[in-house]
Amino acid sequence: MKFGKQIQFQQIPEWQSHYMSYKGLKKIINSLIQEKAQISVTIAASPPPLGSEPEPESQEAEAAASLLPEDENSTFLQSQKAAFFFKLERELEKVNSFYLQKESELKVRLRSLIDKEKVILSRQGRPGTSSSINSLKEAFKQFEQDLNKLQKFVETNGTGFRKILKKWDKRSKSTTKELYLARQVDLQPCFNQDAMVELADSAAHHLLGLDDIQQGRPSSAPSSPVSSKPAPAHSYAPSSPMQQQMDELETDLFNALTANQASRAQRTVP
Repeated sequence: MKFGKQIQFQQIPEWQSHYMSYKGLKKIINSLIQEKAQISVTIAASPPPLGSEPEPESQEAEAAASLLPEDENSTFLQSQKAAFFFKLERELEKVNSFYLQKESELKVRLRSLIDKEKVILSRQGRPGTSSSINSLKEAFKQFEQDLNKLQKFVETNGTGFRKILKKWDKRSKSTTKELYLARQVDLQPCFNQDAMVELADSAAHHLLGLDDIQQGRPSSAPSSPVSSKPAPAHSYAPSSPMQQQMDELETDLFNALTANQASRAQRTVP
């Protein structure tokens, strides 16, 4: 399968407009081929000068090739090069901007999940704790799935930029791919995997910790890579009947919200 079809097949439908336009960049490259073909046809159709011997086909081909816009000084090639790299930069900006938006959203989600985890653990042993842990584990798993989607988005676009630059070099007979990748593409935040690795490690760490707590085992997970600050210690003073009632109410509300059961939450509020 050609990559133009492959990238369409691999796209996440709701993110389709944020992928690099491989097709649009390829159109600019194809215009080079069309220009060469047009020049070849023009030369082949031109009659030889009066009194000259017809040139063999091989010589005609060489003459046509000598006029094709392949050298760096060709006006046509320079104009297409400017158009190609201008669009390439816009596509790179588009992909990177979308990635940064999604990365920021994932960081906010992870921090929210960690905060919810602290609330649940502070109420360990009280009614509803087990179901709250299950709901939180599902939320962490959904987070990992969304993080994986973003990783695939980055990989697909990274492959696209490399392939389109390779195609440009082949058609324009230039050697810009490696230099452009090193100075423009690979330096973008979307192609620096450190942030995504940290998010993935943190989510896995907290899932492991929740599993250990649910199974009654001492937590075997290492300290969280997201934050080096220790979790605040919680002391439990004897609660009054009113306080116990409020605690149970808060637990029910939290369970309803984490399970996305808005109707249950409304019934719980007095």
